[in-house]
Amino acid sequence: MADCENGIHLWTARFYRNGSLAFWFCSRCGETDRDVEHLENPLEDLSGGHVSTEPITIEGEKPLPDNRVWRLSDGSILKETEPASNVFRGYPIAGLSASNSYILRASATGEVREFVPARDRASAVEGCYILTRYCVENNKLIKYRIHCSEDQYSGEIRIDEPVGISILSDLTPVQ
Repeated sequence: MADCENGIHLWTARFYRNGSLAFWFCSRCGETDRDVEHLENPLEDLSGGHVSTEPITIEGEKPLPDNRVWRLSDGSILKETEPASNVFRGYPIAGLSASNSYILRASATGEVREFVPARDRASAVEGCYILTRYCVENNKLIKYRIHCSEDQYSGEIRIDEPVGISILSDLTPVQ
């Protein structure tokens, strides 16, 4: 607790199974950035111990860094919100270094559209999923789909290479 007396925490992200941010917690003192008593969805399983990359961790008074913002050619605004998970059952998704959630506000109508991570069943086979992740690369918002599975008998994890498609382009950073 002494490390956090001056208000500087070591914030670490915890994610829901679908990949959305559940909450930030301080790994020094245990403080959380929101109520964690009534979480609606199951959290990602961290017991696998296979994660070869560090979890998303930042140090500071507040857990969220400044978010990036872009303008589209029609005047609409795309804003990066929260980080998303890039692991499946404790294994990192190769070829996907970072992903986030985004909000698009249309300039003409004010309509809001969210681009958030998802985890959907890929078939009737237990343990077979399609993960959806989003990330801005260069001047494009890319939607990635990743087929992931866990063999119910051997426990072997299979993570296919992410397949990306540009869904918004000509993004101009806003200072």
